[in-house]
Amino acid sequence: MSTIEGMDITASIALVLFVAIFLYVVYYAFFVMDKAVESELSSLPLQEDDLKLNL
Repeated sequence: MSTIEGMDITASIALVLFVAIFLYVVYYAFFVMDKAVESELSSLPLQEDDLKLNL
């Protein structure tokens, strides 16, 4: 990656950090997360909110 023009060490560290965090989240979601928690989180967008906004 050092052959890419304008790519300094900060951008390389940021890219490696982003990829590491992304891979950890994917691993956690597929292999570590409890099925009950997964079910609860997946139903959140479908739940009706009690909060009524006066617009």
